[in-house]
Amino acid sequence: MISTEVVEMLSKGAIEELPFATPGFTSNLFLVPKKGGGVRPIINLRPFNAFLRYQHFQME
Repeated sequence: MISTEVVEMLSKGAIEELPFATPGFTSNLFLVPKKGGGVRPIINLRPFNAFLRYQHFQME
């Protein structure tokens, strides 16, 4: 099932394949069932947030 979702995200340009030795950030991918059937791909980007600079903004 995950392979199918990965192929679909690759075709949409949502993710891209890189050579194995490419430095960078990797993240876990898992699937969560939808209420109406099917699955929703989830990419855990919480560890990535540690590398982002916090920028405060006020919503109106």
